[in-house]
Parts: sequence; C-alpha cells; structure tokens
Amino acid sequence: MVALAERLNIPVATSLNGKDTIADSHPLSVGVVGTYSRESANVIVNEADLVIYIGSTTGGMVTHFWAVPTIGTKVVHIDIEPTEIGRNYPVVAGIQADAKVAVQRLLAMTNAESAGRRSAWAARAGEADQQWRDKYNDLLTSEAEPMRPERMCHELSQHLPDDAIVVADTGHTGMWMGGMLDLKSPNQSYMRSAGHLGWAFSAALGAKCGVPDRPVFCFTGDAGLLVPHRRRRDGGPLGDQHGHAGQQQLLGQPVQARLSTGSMEGSRPMRPANCGSSPM
Repeated sequence: MVALAERLNIPVATSLNGKDTIADSHPLSVGVVGTYSRESANVIVNEADLVIYIGSTTGGMVTHFWAVPTIGTKVVHIDIEPTEIGRNYPVVAGIQADAKVAVQRLLAMTNAESAGRRSAWAARAGEADQQWRDKYNDLLTSEAEPMRPERMCHELSQHLPDDAIVVADTGHTGMWMGGMLDLKSPNQSYMRSAGHLGWAFSAALGAKCGVPDRPVFCFTGDAGLLVPHRRRRDGGPLGDQHGHAGQQQLLGQPVQARLSTGSMEGSRPMRPANCGSSPM
C-alpha cells in the first residue's frame, strides 16, 4: 500500500487497527482517522475529493460516526466481504477482493505519470501534519509533573526499538496512543484493544510468547492493569499486593511487570527529566 501511495502521490490515513501500515514519519502519512485519531487525518480526509477504503468496514470509529468523510464524498471501497462494500457510504466503485491482492494488482496497472498532478495535494497533507505537530508541541514536550500522557507518547516515539511491538489498551490510553504515538519504522507493530479494558497486558504476554525475539511494550491505564486475573496458569502473580515488580519465566521468556495503577506503588514516570534513553 505504501508503494502504491508513493507511486500515485496520495496521502494515507489509517484506522487504529492499521496504524502500523505506514510509518508516521512518512511524508504521505497523516495519522489515524476517526474518533481515537490525529486531527490532521480528519482534516485531510474531509478535504479529499475521493477516499479509497482498503479492507475497512467504514464503522463509527474510523469515520467519527460517519462524519469523516461526509456522506456524499466520492468513495472507492475494496473489501473481501461483499456486504461491507457500500454499506455505510455510497460508492462510485466497489471492488470485492483480498486487500493485499487488490493493491498488488493496482500497482501492476498504474504508473507514476499522474503523480505530479497531486503535488499540491501531497504538500497540503504535509502542511496539515505539521500544523498538528505545532499545535500540540507544548504538550508533547511538556515538563509538567507528574508527566503528561502526551509527553509519555512523545518519549516512546523517540526511544522505542525499531522492531518493537506496541500493545495499547482501550479508553484514554487508546486515544493517546492512536493520536500521539509516532511509529517511525516499518518494522514496528501496533495492536490495540477494541473496547475490552485490561486486554493489553495479557495480549502483550501473548505477543512475547509468539515473537520472543522482539521487544514488546504494553501501554495501559484507566485501571486496566487491575482487570486481568492476578494469577497466571504458569504460577504466581507478577507482582505482590504492594505493587512491587515481580519476575518469572513465561514459556522460557523472562517477564517483568512494573505496576503503577491506582494506589499501587511502583516505578512511575513522574518526571520528564528522569526519562532514560530507552524504555525497553
């Protein structure tokens, strides 16, 4: 998809589930669109004269309850499930196909001859992205104590390893990570909870079991860490009743939990000045 966007010079907005499809540092990326989103993405999608959905259900979250884009915008919809095509937005063209196969076929059928006609549009997307960064720069770099969530996301953007897997919970943490976190490498992965608070911690353990050689970072809040059962089948809690970090082996992989939710005592990133060179 990135190759197709580059060939045709088309800005890209993603859903939360597709956040890792294109790096946020890519000049054609405008971020996550919809509700748990980045403002620049909503601006550009609303200004577009044609929106191409690839593998999307065009649900309420990704369209901000069917307001982004407005009903009546020209839409091309590619999806393997025929009932999704045109279900929420009338389409000028619907393509029933596997998303990857469809994009590969489009790459084979197109060339870069028309890209120059969209230079001003691509520049407008870059302008919207920069306007968002300028607007929120004070929060992203805030020295406030305790540390603001925007600053936490900024630090993660700067220091996450290039092959990190990020697992984000729902609620406010989902909003912050969807809008404020920058994925800067195509080798980084992003998974999010679809409305199930507390999912992220267990999912992060599962991700580490599935890909033990990659660093996994779990971002949770709203007391999400209290939701999963404290004891695991492989024996014992990961932390004690005082919130002290616990360590154990999970399928041969060392796992360490630092609890910082509610009244628990633990390692809390309270001061921006204490941020290290890497959170992993």
